[in-house]
Amino acid sequence: SYGTAPSLFRSKPLNKQKLIKTIIQLVVVILIIFLLSHCPFSFFLGISCPGCGMTRAFLSLLRFDFAQAFYYHPLFPLVIVLVLLYCLYRLHWISLSKKAITIIEAVALFAFFFTYMVRLLLHSPVVAWDFEQSVIAKLFHFLSGLFS
Repeated sequence: SYGTAPSLFRSKPLNKQKLIKTIIQLVVVILIIFLLSHCPFSFFLGISCPGCGMTRAFLSLLRFDFAQAFYYHPLFPLVIVLVLLYCLYRLHWISLSKKAITIIEAVALFAFFFTYMVRLLLHSPVVAWDFEQSVIAKLFHFLSGLFS
């Protein structure tokens, strides 16, 4: 006889502790994002990070301005899907193999890297270069001034 195929959705009861822990984790991540006044990537390197524009995209989404949201970061829907998958997985409402998780991570990383490179090469106004304002450039200028 053939075995039954594994179900994507599990029929486990709601685990309140896991639900609370997952909500707290999401709130902490959101607070960290909103409390950082400046992108650390840009601060140290002088180049916008691959997620640049994501906060503005979600703020535009809250105003139902989808065109503006896509303008700020075209991958905001991917983030929504990934967060939803993460929550469902952590709550054991869906089952994902390690291989599936690895594939999802690889596709997401590739999508972010590819989008980032396209935005940099096309000189997107959302993604900026300003190496001279970076901490590394300022440190380099400071050290070169000491030895000249």
